[in-house]
Amino acid sequence: MTLRSTPRSSTAARMLRVALLPVMGCLGSLVCAQQDARSPEDVAAELGYDLSQPLTLDQCLALALRVHPDMRGAAAELDRATAGVRQARAALWPTFRASTDYRVTEQPTRTVVIGGTVIPAGGGRTTSRNTQIEGSYTVYEPSRSKSIRQAEVYRDAAMAGRDDTERRLIYLVTQAYYDRLAADRLTAVEEAAVGSAQAHVDEVQARIDAGDAAPV
Repeated sequence: MTLRSTPRSSTAARMLRVALLPVMGCLGSLVCAQQDARSPEDVAAELGYDLSQPLTLDQCLALALRVHPDMRGAAAELDRATAGVRQARAALWPTFRASTDYRVTEQPTRTVVIGGTVIPAGGGRTTSRNTQIEGSYTVYEPSRSKSIRQAEVYRDAAMAGRDDTERRLIYLVTQAYYDRLAADRLTAVEEAAVGSAQAHVDEVQARIDAGDAAPV
């Protein structure tokens, strides 16, 4: 007679799901693996995680922040906003324009007869080059200053959004991680009870086989 407990998946795989699926469910998004060409396991391997061992909380956090679509979207938005600030500020710098003109003129060769002697006159090739550099600088233009302020406000809002998304993910992953640890401890207690009961059954069966106890 053998008592069986419910098989468990590896702790590492379960900790991997902690970093992904519970968080996705909380945020109403289960498309992380579909939006990322790489699987979560590939990303974990890229980060140097040994999936044969349980993942730590820090590892779960790093993985979730790396692959979650909300975090990637917030980071991309911040990059765009930062580029907008650089572009707006670039309008304040002086602008320069350079141009060059290069000409080659061919003159036909002419001859002049003086005293019966033919003498070449004129003709040949002449070249000319004209180079110009122009610069301009706007000392003050209200619309440019306004554009810079607007770009900076947008960047600050994007940064705050990115930070808020990161805080939410950290909270959700941490909560899911400790919920998983609590569930694992409960499962361990259940398995210990099953093991103890199995040992008792084996002992009784051995006594029955030896004739020291009556079959049940």
